[in-house]
Amino acid sequence: MNGAPSSSAGQDKPLLIASWNVAGWEATLRYIKEHYKTLDCFFERHGFDILCLQEVKVTRQKLSAHNAASLGAHSVSGWESFWSCSPKGFNGVTTFARKGLTRHADAAPLGKPVDAEGRCVMTDHGAVVIFNVYVHATGSDTDGSRRAKKLEFLEAVRAKMRAVRAGGRAVCLAGDLNIARRAADGPWQQAFLSRASLRAHGRVELVEGDGEVAGWGDEVSRLRTELGRAFHRRGEGGAAGGYEWCAALEAVLDRAALRDSAVGEALRRVVLSLGESSSSQEAVAWLRSIEADGMVDTFGELRPAAECRFTCWDQYKNMRHVNVGRRIDYIYLDRPLFDEAALRGPPLAEAEDAAGALRAATAGGRWAPAPWTGASVLQEAPMTTHDTQFVPPHSGVIYTPPQASDHVAVSLLLRHGAVPAQTLQLDDDTRSCSFRPQRTIASFFGAAPAAKAARRE
Repeated sequence: MNGAPSSSAGQDKPLLIASWNVAGWEATLRYIKEHYKTLDCFFERHGFDILCLQEVKVTRQKLSAHNAASLGAHSVSGWESFWSCSPKGFNGVTTFARKGLTRHADAAPLGKPVDAEGRCVMTDHGAVVIFNVYVHATGSDTDGSRRAKKLEFLEAVRAKMRAVRAGGRAVCLAGDLNIARRAADGPWQQAFLSRASLRAHGRVELVEGDGEVAGWGDEVSRLRTELGRAFHRRGEGGAAGGYEWCAALEAVLDRAALRDSAVGEALRRVVLSLGESSSSQEAVAWLRSIEADGMVDTFGELRPAAECRFTCWDQYKNMRHVNVGRRIDYIYLDRPLFDEAALRGPPLAEAEDAAGALRAATAGGRWAPAPWTGASVLQEAPMTTHDTQFVPPHSGVIYTPPQASDHVAVSLLLRHGAVPAQTLQLDDDTRSCSFRPQRTIASFFGAAPAAKAARRE
C-alpha cells in the first residue's frame, strides 16, 4: 500500500461504505447546510469514506461549471464525486469517495439503452468495484412496461458484475434495489402465502376436524382457543417445523380475527416464518441469483437477529412513526472479500427486536408525526434530535432524519487496508462523470511564472 487515503479520523481506522436514497439531492443538501453548514462537516461527523447516493435528480445542465460546486460536486475538501444523470432530471446516482480511494469511474457501464436513465455509476477502488444503483419502482405499472424495464436493468447489472468478477475483481452492489428480500423486509400483512405450497410441505395434509392435537406450539394453541376451531394433522412425520403453522393459517377464515392482538401476533410469526416477500417473484429470484453468484446481503449476514430494520417509509401516512416500512436498500458484497474484511462494528443503537427498531426509527419518539394538511409537513426538532443520526461507524442502518429523505442510509464497515490507496485515472469515462473545477484565465496565466521559476531552480 502506497499510503492511506485521507481521513480526519486517523490513518488506521476501518473503512465505512454507506448507501442512501436522498429522494432529491438539492433538498437534502439544503437540509445538511441548514443544520450542519457544510458537506465536509456532515461527512466527517458520519465518518463516511465512500457514500453512494440514489435518486439524486440532478441533470448534467445543473452540474455545469456554475452549479457543480454548489451541489458538492467538487467543493468538499478531500473528496471526489462521480455522477450518472438522466436528461429529464429523474433518478440519478452519485458516488462520493475520499481522494485516494478511486482508480476509475464509469457512468454508463451497462450500455445503451439501459444506461439512459442515470441508474448506475460504477467506481473502481482497486480491491473492489462498486456498483451504485437505483432500481426501478413498479408501483404504478399498469401495462407491465416498468416491470420489464426493471428486469432488463437487473439482468444488465448482473451480467456486468459477473464480467468484472471474471476479471479477478471483487464486486460490491450498493443502492436502492426496490426489492424486499424476505417477508420480514416489509409489512407482514402484505407478504404472500401459498396454501398449496404449505400443504405440500413435508407431504403433510392439514384438514379441519375435532380430534385431539399433540405437539402444537403455544402460538398455535392460542389461535385454536381464540378462534374456537380445532384441527388435526394426518400424514407422515412429527408435529415439527411449519406443519402447525399451516394449520393455524387454515384457521383464519375471518379477517376480524386479525384485530385480536394475540391472534395478530401469532399470525405475524406465521408469516415471518413461512411467508414470501411482497415483491415480484422475478425480482426476488434475481436477488437469489446474485447470491448464487457468491454475493452476501451484508446486513442480513451481520445482523441476522435484527427485526423490522426498514429503510424506507411512506411519510405522507406517517409510517416511520409506527415503523411500518420496507427494507429495500442494500449493500451486497462478494463472499471472499466479505469473509476477509467485513466488520460488524459496535452494536446497533437500540435492541435488535421490533421495539428497538421502533425506537431507532423515531429517535425514541422524539421525531413528531406530521399533521395532515393535504401534504407531508415534517415537524422541526431540537438539534439534539437531529444529532441522533451520528453513531459510531458500524455495519447496519444509519437513521438519518425524516427531513432529509424518506429513506435512511445503510452501511458496511470494512477492516483497515481492505481498500488500498489509488490514483485516479482521468480517462474519458472518468472525466465524463466527474465534475472538476475549471481553471480561470487568471489562474492559468498566474501559474506560468511559478512554473518557470520552478524550472530555473
